[in-house]
Amino acid sequence: MTNRDNAKIGSTFQNKLKSALGNRLVGSGIISLLIKVAGAGLSYLMFVAFARLLTAEDYGIFAFSFNLAIVISACAGFGYSTAVMRYWPKYLAQGKPDYAKGVIKMGSLLTLLGVMVALAAGLLGDQITGPQSTRNFLSISVLATIFCLADFAAGVLRAQNSVIGSMLPRDVLWRIIAPLFALSAVWLGFRAGSTMAIYICAAALLFLIIGQIYLIGKGVTKATGDVVAKSDWSGTKNSLLPLWGASIVFAMIQQMDVVVVGYLMGGAETGAYFAAQKTATLLSLVLIAGGLVTAPTMAALYEKKNHAELQKLCKQLVIAIAVITLLGFVFLVFTGNILLSLFNPSFTSAYPILLILALSCMIDAISGPTAYLMQMTAYEKSYLKIMVVCYALVILMQFVLIPRLGGLGAALASASGTIVWNLWSIWLLRAQAKLDPSIIGLIWPVEQKKS
Repeated sequence: MTNRDNAKIGSTFQNKLKSALGNRLVGSGIISLLIKVAGAGLSYLMFVAFARLLTAEDYGIFAFSFNLAIVISACAGFGYSTAVMRYWPKYLAQGKPDYAKGVIKMGSLLTLLGVMVALAAGLLGDQITGPQSTRNFLSISVLATIFCLADFAAGVLRAQNSVIGSMLPRDVLWRIIAPLFALSAVWLGFRAGSTMAIYICAAALLFLIIGQIYLIGKGVTKATGDVVAKSDWSGTKNSLLPLWGASIVFAMIQQMDVVVVGYLMGGAETGAYFAAQKTATLLSLVLIAGGLVTAPTMAALYEKKNHAELQKLCKQLVIAIAVITLLGFVFLVFTGNILLSLFNPSFTSAYPILLILALSCMIDAISGPTAYLMQMTAYEKSYLKIMVVCYALVILMQFVLIPRLGGLGAALASASGTIVWNLWSIWLLRAQAKLDPSIIGLIWPVEQKKS
């Protein structure tokens, strides 16, 4: 394929992008929201199902393992599930389909490397802890590698504007299949333990990733034709490192509180905290859905220096996110005890923890798609700096507060980190990018950069 053909493909993509910013954005947003709503409910039911199959102690170990696997997958993924949403549309918009295909090739190689390292770490962990340990680190690493593959596959499909292909398998189908597999295993006579539950989650998700890989292949062929992939390592390495670091720190902020609680406290207390965390994070689904849908559009608008349109997009997002999340917060205030009891009647003791974590999610929502905006523009390094400092604050507070206040201390530390990083990010975006994705931008508009 000649350079002229490449330029033609890039021009076609640009024209499609312009027309897509309207109807496709609305359509994708609705589909994404519907999948996220369904997925949040099914995720909740999945964790309730596992809680009912396991003892309170085993469920705490399961929670510890599940969240640790997510953190490990962030380390093993090299931040590429986010990077692909930035570089795939960028190279197509520039008329470089060969480099766009190279983005997929680079991601595949890095993901394979991460998977191998994670599995080796799991084997080493089991050798160190010995057979007497209640935590099977190989099972944790296996689940982590599957999460890593799933994140990359979803990122590629999201970059290709395949909302259903990127979200439906993990957000909906997996959360139906995994508990069904677990129930079948128990019916067949297998012991319902935490290790079994982790392996079942991994197997069910791997089954669905195979279908996503097929969709990715079709999408790449359709967008780039038969061009030979060119890997632009030099053009991506400078931004990939901060994206990778940010993905690790973000995963730790979101998941490590359960791991730290599990390390410092017993299994039953960890299970109660996990139930409260999963209940509270139902409030984050609108923010996540909005960010996932608009991330490639943010990158494209910033690349075109269309700051006015980008600010308008953020304004529309934060209004929808804030209103829906506020309604959800009020709902949790009145029904929190009932929801926690679905996991285990003893878990209602975590109601104060639930309220603190829910308030944290509410603050995140009114701050808008801050994380996505910084990573899809030129502020990924600043985002990483903010996240590292805030997580250092969180982990320090957790080790101080958890021995004194238990799970409540972990929740207070997590909420504090969320508040600090959102305020810091908004201030930086207003000062340097002249953009404000938060509710503050509606009350106090920022002066726009000229396009």
